Amino acid sequence: MKKYIDAFGAIPLATLPRPKPFYKGFTSAAPESLTDRRVSCYAGFSTAEPTQIEVWEKGAPIPGFDPAIWRYDICGWPIRFSDFGNRESKFGWESDHILPESLGGTDGLHNRQPLHWENNAAKGDNYPWVA
Repeated sequence: MKKYIDAFGAIPLATLPRPKPFYKGFTSAAPESLTDRRVSCYAGFSTAEPTQIEVWEKGAPIPGFDPAIWRYDICGWPIRFSDFGNRESKFGWESDHILPESLGGTDGLHNRQPLHWENNAAKGDNYPWVA
C-alpha cells in the first residue's frame, strides 16, 4: 500500500492505523499520573505551554487531518502546530490578540486566536479587522 501525502506533507487520518491503548487495562479514565499532563495527547510537543494548546484548539480542524497537527486560522489559511512562532514557515502561526493590547485587550484566552503569521502581520493593531 502506498503512503499518501497531501500538499501539506501530512497523511490524512483515514490512512493512519488506530492507536492501541497506552497501558494494560485501558479504560476511559486516565490514571492519576496522567490527569495533570495537559499536553499528553500532543506527542512530540510536550514542551508547549498549556495556553499555546488552548489557543491552538480555537482554530478550525481541517477535515481528514489530525487536529493536533493541522488547523485553519480564521482566514482559512492552514497552520501547523509545530510551526508556532516560525515566520520562515509556510504554515507558521502566532497567538493573536483579537482586541489588541494597545486598544485595551487582555491576555485572556477569550481574547486570543491562532493566526497565520502573515495574517497577523497584516492585522497589526487594527480592530475591528476582517480577514
